[in-house]
Amino acid sequence: PGTIVRASDDKEIGRLTSTTHSPRLRSTVALALLKYQYLADGTPVNVLVDGSKLEGRVAELPFVKGSWRDS
Repeated sequence: PGTIVRASDDKEIGRLTSTTHSPRLRSTVALALLKYQYLADGTPVNVLVDGSKLEGRVAELPFVKGSWRDS
């Protein structure tokens, strides 16, 4: 949390607020506060974690359709 989120042009666009591993997606997911113009679904982003650049994309919530609330 607090890690800087950058756009594909390396411009700072926000910060991570939380991260976790999703067993269903078999991947790490994160929530971030981003500048409004970067909120479109599919917008590429990246973060620097322990010296490694990780790529991601903006996704609409919920990440996974058919959650327990839909049951």
